[in-house]
Amino acid sequence: MSNDEWQRGFTRREVLARGAALGLAAGAAGAMSGPAGAALRAAGATPKPKLGGTLRVALPGGSASTDNLDPNSAGGSPELFQSARELSFSKLTDIQPDGSYALQLAESLEPNANATVWQVKLKKGVEFQDGQPLTVDDVIWTFKKILAGANGAYGAAAGNISMVDPTGFKKIDSHTMTVKLIRPWSDMASAFGQRYLSIVKNGSQAPYTLQNFIGTGAFKLTSWTPGAHYTYKKNPNYFESGKPYLNGLDIVGIPDPVARVNALVAGQVDAIASVPAPQVAVLKGAGRNIIVNPGGSWDPLIMFTDTAPYNDPRVRKAMKLLIDRQQAVKSAVSGYGEIGNDLFARHDPLYDSSIPQRQYDPEQAASLLKAAGKSGQQFTLWTTDAISDAQSLALVFAQGAKKAGIKLNLQTAPAATFWDTTWGVQPFTFSSWGYRPFYAQWLQSYVSYNAQETRWHDSSQARASRMVYKAAATSDTAKQRQLTADAQQLMWDDGGYIIPYFIQTIDATTSHVHGVVPHVFPFLSWYQMWNFWLD
Repeated sequence: MSNDEWQRGFTRREVLARGAALGLAAGAAGAMSGPAGAALRAAGATPKPKLGGTLRVALPGGSASTDNLDPNSAGGSPELFQSARELSFSKLTDIQPDGSYALQLAESLEPNANATVWQVKLKKGVEFQDGQPLTVDDVIWTFKKILAGANGAYGAAAGNISMVDPTGFKKIDSHTMTVKLIRPWSDMASAFGQRYLSIVKNGSQAPYTLQNFIGTGAFKLTSWTPGAHYTYKKNPNYFESGKPYLNGLDIVGIPDPVARVNALVAGQVDAIASVPAPQVAVLKGAGRNIIVNPGGSWDPLIMFTDTAPYNDPRVRKAMKLLIDRQQAVKSAVSGYGEIGNDLFARHDPLYDSSIPQRQYDPEQAASLLKAAGKSGQQFTLWTTDAISDAQSLALVFAQGAKKAGIKLNLQTAPAATFWDTTWGVQPFTFSSWGYRPFYAQWLQSYVSYNAQETRWHDSSQARASRMVYKAAATSDTAKQRQLTADAQQLMWDDGGYIIPYFIQTIDATTSHVHGVVPHVFPFLSWYQMWNFWLD
């Protein structure tokens, strides 16, 4: 990129065009397209929403010892607490069923000529659940707090907005502010909509309890049993007119996926998330509704690239060659998936589909391990029921390793403790992601989560990230594609992710639940339960 190009940056039209190409909404709600959009439009033909009732939901639970109520922390019980963020708080933008981003608390997002300063205007009339009005002071406090904690509890959240200058917030009036960036970034609509960027009240900080867990969301948290049980009542002053339809929510954590299915079949709950594909027939036989979400989620095998033996690129490549991906889709997710190629953001226009599809090749895998001096080594893969397809995917991997003559030991971590004691600790295990656009996923994988996930922070990753930053700082579409393609090639060659497929995640409800639509970001319409109602 020349200096002239860098200085010229973007025009506002170019930034919005970039947003449109990614399915983002920088000034208004994004238009729905594709299967998820069709499903959403179809939902409009359903009966008129009814008011009242309490929805009973079962989600994957977690450890009571590590669950917390910090809206901006990556901690807390998986899914149970993530749903709490979405239900009780709001962000400047939020992801829609088709993967686009629509304005939520923001009335508008406007970049300057070179996308180094963004003006944010807030919607007027929005109140916190204690009746206090939302102002830019709350937004500034939230972002400053997050960025100040970048090396601690707020590392994941700070990684989402790592392009923001921590001293670059300027209040124009009570509902208007500007945000200065440390590098040009055209993708702020999705950056501001990431999961840990819930807007909290000015001055609020950890420890969070029921008393200060106060957002602008549709539901107010009324009771909390860490890792097990969350209850809510509706926020009567929620800013979306007429919503929520429900009076309340009763959400329990059930780590075991089959137990969740049994709870729905028995009528103990009205809706469940993360249904194992083999259990779909059971639910259909019981007359339950199945919601199949688009294939944007991915449950990768992850290798610590800084830990032996996976610090050898030959070993990492060998592991990637041991997955029969077609068999994995068939066996691990019962056909509910799309073949992956160790790259993320499958539905983003920047996804590089020109990189050759990696195939199952046990002979080459064995040859690579021999060259690395690891022919006789036993490898240990940690799996778990905490991720619905991890056990079955591990078996496919084990079969591939056996055919290659490679010794593999499978270890199973308990679902209730996997995220606390195995993920981020063991050098070869599983992770789980919902869909994100390319730029947002890159930041979350290699900025927010780098130390905990694949630990890919060598010179190859540094080069790749520089390419991504340059791509985000040019309005030339061809250059964007070339730079991000080069970065993806480095990831494909050298990174620690094995992404065999993209999952069509599955949720289920009774016939009494309405308003649930397929969503690229699981689960249960990304917990946007203000759109749900009971008949």
